[in-house]
Amino acid sequence: WYGVETISMVRDLAEYFIENKYDRLRMFYRKKIMMPFTMNNSSKLIFISQSTYRDAKEILCYNKNNYRIIHHGKSNEFKYTCDIDCLTRYKIEKNKYFLTVGRLDPIGKNLLNSLRAFETYINHTKNLEFKYLLVGAKWRNSDKLFNHLETYPYRENIILTEYVTKSELITLYSNALALIFPSLYEGFGHPILEAMSCMCPVLCSNSSSLPEISGDAALLFNPHDVNDISVNLEKIDNEEIRNKLITKGINNVKRFSWNKCAKETLDYIIE
Repeated sequence: WYGVETISMVRDLAEYFIENKYDRLRMFYRKKIMMPFTMNNSSKLIFISQSTYRDAKEILCYNKNNYRIIHHGKSNEFKYTCDIDCLTRYKIEKNKYFLTVGRLDPIGKNLLNSLRAFETYINHTKNLEFKYLLVGAKWRNSDKLFNHLETYPYRENIILTEYVTKSELITLYSNALALIFPSLYEGFGHPILEAMSCMCPVLCSNSSSLPEISGDAALLFNPHDVNDISVNLEKIDNEEIRNKLITKGINNVKRFSWNKCAKETLDYIIE
C-alpha cells in the first residue's frame, strides 16, 4: 500500500455470511472498502483456513497466487484438569453438562438453535439434572438470547458464566460431556482445538471451516436443523462414541501448533 509491501492476514469473511454481525457503518466499511482493498492491494495474503480462502475466491473473486494458507495453533496450556472448586462454584458435576464457548451472539453463534436442541434432548432423555453452560461475553443482539430464556422451559438448567479465567475454562472443557459448537460461520474455530486438548468430545456445525479444523474427530451436524443437533447430543451419551472422539481429538490437535504457525508465517514473509 502506498509503495510499501504489505502482508495481510484474513481470518474470516463473516460479514458476508452473518446478517447484522456488526453495526451498519462497520458492515459497510468491511464489505465495501476494507476487504476488497485488502484483496487487491496486499503484496502477500495469509488465510487461516482453506475455508476462508475459498470464501475469498467465491465472494471477492480473488484469483491471485500471492497467498498462503497457514493454520493458527493452539496453546499448550489446554490439557485435562479437574478443579473441584470450579465445578462447585458453577454448581455442575463432571459429565453432567454441555458447554458452548464464544460470545453471546445468538445469530452468528446460533445459540437459539442449540438451546432448542438442548430442550429436545431433555424432553427425550429425561436427563433433568443436565446443565448447559454458555461461556462468553455479551454481544450485539444478546437481548434476543435473554428474551428467549425468559420463557425457556428449562431455564434453571442454563448457566451463563460470562467471563471466566483460563484455568476455569480448562476445567470446564475437561469435565463437560461435550462441547457444542453450533456456529453458522467461523474462520477457524479455536474452541474446537481447546476442547479436544482437554479430552472433551466435540459436536460442531458442518459449516465453513469447522469440518476442516475438527477433521474426523467431531460429530458434525446441520446448524439449521434443531433435530440434527439434538440427535447428536443423544449420541454423545454413548460412552464408546465419546471415548473414540476423545482419542481422535487428541490426535487431531497434533496438526496445529503456534510454533508451526510462526515458522510458516516467517518463511512466507522472507521468501
